[in-house]
Amino acid sequence: MYSDKVLQDIAAIATDYRLKVASTVGKILALAEAYRSLGKQFTFEADADLDAETNRILMALSDEILADAEVRMRRAIEEANDEEDADEIVAFVLFDITAQNTLDKYASHLKFILEGWATIGFANGLSKGSIATNLLVFLANPYISPLWKKAFEDGRSYASKIIREGGYYWDKGTPISPLRGFVLTSSDMVNRAYNRGVVYGYRRAGAIGYRVLRGSDYDCPSCDDVVAGSPYPIDDVVLPVHPNCVCYAVPVFEKDIT
Repeated sequence: MYSDKVLQDIAAIATDYRLKVASTVGKILALAEAYRSLGKQFTFEADADLDAETNRILMALSDEILADAEVRMRRAIEEANDEEDADEIVAFVLFDITAQNTLDKYASHLKFILEGWATIGFANGLSKGSIATNLLVFLANPYISPLWKKAFEDGRSYASKIIREGGYYWDKGTPISPLRGFVLTSSDMVNRAYNRGVVYGYRRAGAIGYRVLRGSDYDCPSCDDVVAGSPYPIDDVVLPVHPNCVCYAVPVFEKDIT
């Protein structure tokens, strides 16, 4: 079965990262507060030092999440009983999903949202705390805020350009929330590291391959196809099938097929 410890660690990511993002939002809004008088005209680029410090704080968030993900990956590899391959596995996962670029992309998207909410908040006389609260709620569901929607609907209004450039169109769905992006990216990294560690561990134990079994009864044709394709060569790591996949591998030894 899939490791309960790894699942618990993955489950904790959402809460942990919400706190990290909330802290980052608070720091940036505290800096932006000095430019409240700009109201509808607020942008981070209104002041070069503000823009540079905002970028620095956001990149620090991206780096912090990357470092946290690596710690969790190493714990998952340890749980898979394959510490000998930890460095190789971590390096592979980081490269395979271009982790740094992916996290930086979500940090940049968060800047769009921060700029939009600072502009909306300043124009509507919201306190710094109220802006932060609205923003964090928005990250969970971007389409429940009447203030954000109003700014979008009036094409000549403040924040409309910011919102459109961020990818928000009410008739075309929504881009992934940067908070959810951070969580999914890190969760996927941990999942990949754990499964690779399991398979590499089997290889060290002398297995020549492995079978994939379902770890849940959730309807998933993709997982069913991978299970049906078993067994797999020991050097071919097919898990996880998708983000949040809990399918697992069991080893196949020479004696099992002779």
